[in-house]
Parts: sequence; structure tokens; C-alpha cells
Amino acid sequence: MINLDNVETMKAYRAVQIIDGKPYPAVSAKVNGKLRDPIQFNVWEQSEENPSMVDEKGYFVLDKGNGKKIKAKYNPYIHSSNFMLNDQFSSAQDRDNLAIMEVEIPMSELESKNPYKAEKAKDSVGIKKWKAGLVRGLMTGTRLVYLTRWDKPIRIVPDNEVAVSIKALFGDSDVVLPSNVVTKALRAELEKLGMKFVNTDNKAKMTEGEFKGKYWSKVYGSRVKKL
Repeated sequence: MINLDNVETMKAYRAVQIIDGKPYPAVSAKVNGKLRDPIQFNVWEQSEENPSMVDEKGYFVLDKGNGKKIKAKYNPYIHSSNFMLNDQFSSAQDRDNLAIMEVEIPMSELESKNPYKAEKAKDSVGIKKWKAGLVRGLMTGTRLVYLTRWDKPIRIVPDNEVAVSIKALFGDSDVVLPSNVVTKALRAELEKLGMKFVNTDNKAKMTEGEFKGKYWSKVYGSRVKKL
């Protein structure tokens, strides 16, 4: 594995899933139907490129490793962010093995004036504005994503620490969050901090209370927009 221990780095966060006690990418745990090698801590890892998997429109299939697959634009890099809120997973409440991993990434990947771009990739490496998840999207419209060829996984961030980071985004506001965008364990930690939730299905339609059947964003989304 490549050694980048002497380069300038920054801290970032990425979503992973835990399978048999070991971390794997959250949306690409399998390649060609086989579980890839688990992520190792405190060593540099390099992203894998598979341009042969890309179709004529620039898409390829991501195998989550939980029986579900999705098509996405080909960006064969490690995706991380400056925030621990990963609300782009619309069925997180059904994926108890999702977690947040703290990593280090090379600053050179983010600052290069001639950034690397993989064959058939949509984007080059660097800092990109990305479509945000349900809640974050209402707050800012987009989120920053760091696309890099390398990262050094440091640790799995405990749910209580993730909860404190997320709570800081909302302060003392009266936001009511949809249940589907966080795992049950993270929801429990957020509720300990006083954050409120309403039960929703995985399309963020409320399944209880006076607004049952209505979409969370139509009822509670305005409270997020005001932040």
C-alpha cells in the first residue's frame, strides 16, 4: 500500500457499513458479486478503478452488499465530507450497520491545479458541490464532498459523538427530523440530546400522528429552511 505519512492531510468523514465486525464502503461493499476486502485502519488505502464496468452513458452499478444495487455516475474515488450528517441514505433506519468513519485525506488531492481524473469518470478529484440529503438539502441545497484517490481510515466515530456533531448544526431550534435518514442507534443518541423525530417511511412520508400520510418536508421542512 502507498505511504503518504509525510504529506499534509486534513480530517474528513465518510459513511461505511459494518459487516461481521469489519468496515466496508457503504454503497459498494461488493465488486462483481464478491465482498471486497474490508477497510483497514491506520494504513493508506487507494480507490479502485473499473472503467470496464461503465456503460455508454457514464453509469455503473454499485452493489451495496445488502442485496440492493443502484446505478450512479462513475466516480471511482473515495467520497468523504466535512460533516458527520449523512442523511443521503433514505433507508438508514433499516440499515443498522451504517456508521461514520473518521479519515485523513491528502490535501494535494484537493488543491491541485491539474487534478487527476480517472478514465471514464464524471469528475476529477477535488472538492465538489454534491446533492445533499433530505435534511441537509433544505439547509444548504448542497454539501461539500471530497473526492480523493487515497484516505487513511482512523476510527469508527461512536454514535454519541456523531449525535453531538449533528446537534450542533441545529442548535436549540425546534426542528423535527424524519426517522428514515438515521439509524435507530443514532436516533436514540440524538433524542438523548433533546432532538425530536417523527416516524416516516423510507420516502419520508409520515406514518403516524396528525400528519400521517403527508411528506415530512411539506410539514416540517420549513423549520429547517429557517436555520
